[in-house]
Amino acid sequence: MRVCEMRIDRFSFDLTKDYKSFQSFSIGHESCIIKFFKIFQKNEYRQFLQKQKDEGKEIRILTPFVPQFYLENMKKVLSCELDNPLFRESMIIVNDLGMMKFIHEIDPERKICLGRSLLFSFDFTPWGELIYHNETIDIQTIIQQVNLLDDVKIQFFKRFHVVAVESNITNNTFPSLQKLREYGMDVYVNESFYLYGVQRSCYVRRYSFDNQCNYDECDAQKKITLASQWEASGSFLNETIDYFPATLFLRGNQICGNRRYKAEHPFNCIFSE
Repeated sequence: MRVCEMRIDRFSFDLTKDYKSFQSFSIGHESCIIKFFKIFQKNEYRQFLQKQKDEGKEIRILTPFVPQFYLENMKKVLSCELDNPLFRESMIIVNDLGMMKFIHEIDPERKICLGRSLLFSFDFTPWGELIYHNETIDIQTIIQQVNLLDDVKIQFFKRFHVVAVESNITNNTFPSLQKLREYGMDVYVNESFYLYGVQRSCYVRRYSFDNQCNYDECDAQKKITLASQWEASGSFLNETIDYFPATLFLRGNQICGNRRYKAEHPFNCIFSE
């Protein structure tokens, strides 16, 4: 059965809405370690999740890439929280291979999901077809698939009890995501937005006089547009404009875009407010 999951990754997540149609909830953040700590440890969210778990809903933990400065603190938090009754059976979503190894070492039976930051395809890039359109059809098929679709890679990750992945989805990557399911991997697709990239630091903190988080601004989506491009080849410049997404926005330290895949699909669905 396809799972619909609501993601708690905002300071202003609305606890008053009706979430009865969701079978799963995830909490944390996929790209910001500061936001992860503040959201994951928020008492109101934990009380909400406990109620959902009592009603039989699945609870997952979403973790980001972890910079060295925060590594020891992250290890302490996870070492403690994996024994918390609220999260004792939770799958852990990782966007950092080091954290995947650490989690497996302290809890070998813990189910792990690879986050979107670890899955890649040229086709996820809006202008990806410009990169490979002169290749043969066989080469295009290989380039379009997600980077995890490889026997050796899949067996490697299964050693760490990786049982699921999160991914963007396009028409050209759909077949490779289907094949991942045939290898026994659950596939989760974010229905709310595409993740195109992650900045090293958040624009909110860069704009702040004292380099502190502004929670309201961090939760808001900031629209960004293409102002200009470097001129290397006039013809290539014009072609690129056709592929550049009409709307991009910043979501904290994430560079995002609207969902591009419009058809129905059989994969699990993640929604973000």
